[in-house]
Amino acid sequence: MGNCFYSYKMPDGKLIMVGLPAKKQLSQMILVAQLSEEENVTQETVDAMYDAASAVLSRNKMKTKVSAEDLDVKQIQEFFKGYGAFIEKELSRPN
Repeated sequence: MGNCFYSYKMPDGKLIMVGLPAKKQLSQMILVAQLSEEENVTQETVDAMYDAASAVLSRNKMKTKVSAEDLDVKQIQEFFKGYGAFIEKELSRPN
């Protein structure tokens, strides 16, 4: 699993290669998933979603810093959907 990257096209058209999440980013993603299941979306949920997306996207091969302001909610949802599938696929691979 060492050199596995997820290709993501940023809103400005730039392609970035995002690596597997570190423990901190994975914890942020789990928190976002849990908060997203609640009926009432709060500012805490939105902030957590933007923070997690920024942190995960900033773990890219080119070391490009991605700010939460660079994204909108729909883009974040699409990213997490694709990135989540990428993580599952990589974790299911035999060593």
